[in-house]
Amino acid sequence: MTAVRILGIVALYILFTSWLTVRLRSRTTGEFMNAARSMPAAVVGVLLMSEFIGAKSTVGTAQEAFQSGMAASWSVLAASIGFLLFGLFFAKRIYGSGEYTISAVIQKKYGARGWTAKWRGALPGGVGYALPWSVRELGLNG
Repeated sequence: MTAVRILGIVALYILFTSWLTVRLRSRTTGEFMNAARSMPAAVVGVLLMSEFIGAKSTVGTAQEAFQSGMAASWSVLAASIGFLLFGLFFAKRIYGSGEYTISAVIQKKYGARGWTAKWRGALPGGVGYALPWSVRELGLNG
């Protein structure tokens, strides 16, 4: 009986999500790129958070917490709060700009200087974030 119940729930889930897909699908490429500008800011924050918080961050954080203590969870916690705040306070501004990416908004507002400043901030930030993980994963830290 339990197997039949589980299969029934799975079938209902598939039918429901299929109906949602047909009902909420994008009809133009513009709607696809920005969700027809109808998505609430809180949902944007949650979606951004879901992109960052995945198996690597949760399993990796659990492993690091086991080895180093609970301080390892600060990166995931801080990113969760940051993405939620971004969704609540900045998503409407980006929607209103008519651009699709944060980089395009910066370049539109500041021109060539914005493009240069964006890369001057992004490259060291990306290297600073990835380098410690790479050193540890490759076993170069001794």
